[in-house]
Amino acid sequence: MNDIVKSESLSPLVQAAMSGQLDTDKLSKLLEIQKDYEANEARKAFHLALSRFKSNDLVLEKDKLVSHATKAGGEKSYRHTTLGAALQVINPLLAKEELSLTWKTSQDLESGGKITVTATLTHSMGHGESTSLTASPEDSGGKNNPQSIASTVSYLERYTAFALCGLASMDQDTDGGKPVEYITADQVKEIEDKLVSNGIPEERFLKWLSGPPIKCNSIEEIQVQSLDIVNKRIDSAVRAK
Repeated sequence: MNDIVKSESLSPLVQAAMSGQLDTDKLSKLLEIQKDYEANEARKAFHLALSRFKSNDLVLEKDKLVSHATKAGGEKSYRHTTLGAALQVINPLLAKEELSLTWKTSQDLESGGKITVTATLTHSMGHGESTSLTASPEDSGGKNNPQSIASTVSYLERYTAFALCGLASMDQDTDGGKPVEYITADQVKEIEDKLVSNGIPEERFLKWLSGPPIKCNSIEEIQVQSLDIVNKRIDSAVRAK
C-alpha cells in the first residue's frame, strides 16, 4: 500500500483486512452491511431534518406583479412569489438543518424544445431526494427564444423547489385550509391558443372568468379543479357561434 494512504484515514474494517485480521470475502460482506447501515442512517437524518424545517411557520410573500399583453390586444396581470424571494427565506432555514437545494436543467429538442428541471434536496450525510417538472418554453408577452427558455426554467425551478420543501401552498391561495393547485404554463398556453383559433375575444372570456363559478382575474389563476368547467365553457362558446 502506498505510504500516501495513511491507515488512520481508512475505515477500521479496511485496516483489519490490511493487518491480516480479516479476509477479503468477509471484508466485502461487512462493507456492504456498513454501506446499507450508513445509507439508512442518512435517510433517517434527511427526513428528520426535513420535518424540523417544515415545523417553521413560514410566510412567503407574493413579491412580483406580472403583467403582459394578451394575443387579443388586452393586458392581464397576476402576482406570485419569485424563487429569489423564496430562497431568501428558506435557504437559511434549510442550512440550519444541513439541507441544500440544487437544480439540473435539460432541453429535449426532439419534443419541440420541452424543458425539464430536476430539483434535488440533499442532506449533509449524503441522502437526497429529487423531483422533476417538464414544460414547453413559455412565449407569452412576445418573449424571444432565450427569454422564453429562461422564463420556463425559472417557473420550473420555483415549483420543483416548493414541491420538495412542502411549500406549494405558501405561494397559492387556500380554500378551507387545503392547498390550491393552479393550471400549468402549458395549460395556460392551450387555453390562450384555443381562444385565438376560435375567434373568442380574450376580454370577454376574462369577464366570464371573473364571475362565478371560477372567480379569478387571469388564465394563470385558474385552479386545476376548474379546468374542466373552463374547457366546457369555451366549447360551448364555439358551438354557439
